[in-house]
Amino acid sequence: MEHYTGKLGNYKATERRVQNMPSEVIVAVIAFLGTLIGTGGGIIISSKLTIYRIEQLERKVDKHNCLIERMVAVEQSARSAHHRLDHMEKEVEAL
Repeated sequence: MEHYTGKLGNYKATERRVQNMPSEVIVAVIAFLGTLIGTGGGIIISSKLTIYRIEQLERKVDKHNCLIERMVAVEQSARSAHHRLDHMEKEVEAL
């Protein structure tokens, strides 16, 4: 190749840039794929973690709801026991 320098610039430098273009494009594509895989992997892992945490919260809510139901039953039982005690006290006072 001859070295041409004219109005268009250095011919060898331009040719070198064209020859290096494919490797630069390959590097850019590899970088893009790495970014794409990394981002996709991060989204998938984040999604799985969010789903896991929601399931754990649902379990806690279920336990809490079960406790509330049991407490309502205990309160009703205690109220019934208090009524029976009040009734017995009245019977004892009547004697």
